[in-house]
Amino acid sequence: MTHAEDNTRAVAKRLEPRVVETLKSRSPAFAAHQTEFEAEYTKELESGLPIAMNTEANYYAQHYSEDELRQLISFYKTPLGQKILSEGGKLTSELEATALVWSTQAGIRALQAVMPTEQTKGQTP
Repeated sequence: MTHAEDNTRAVAKRLEPRVVETLKSRSPAFAAHQTEFEAEYTKELESGLPIAMNTEANYYAQHYSEDELRQLISFYKTPLGQKILSEGGKLTSELEATALVWSTQAGIRALQAVMPTEQTKGQTP
């Protein structure tokens, strides 16, 4: 009903490109194993899902009382709550993409402000 497991899987899958880039930068041999990696990554995500869900539950428990959690569950059963659950991941992705562009542009401008022009040539915000 709350789609918690599906949402957790979706977040992990959205992070996969970052994981891949990190592994590529750490291991030149990674590219030769990327297809195998993707299948194994999915298996690892599934086997670790109970731990991730427990960790997430602990985060909610730190921020919400039992009564508030009951209210949230009731809300998520409503049509609007269901829409938030189904659209939330997409909205978060769009917001993250916007934040990435904005923060990268800010970083380039900050770099240009503190470094001589010749060292930041080609960097456009």
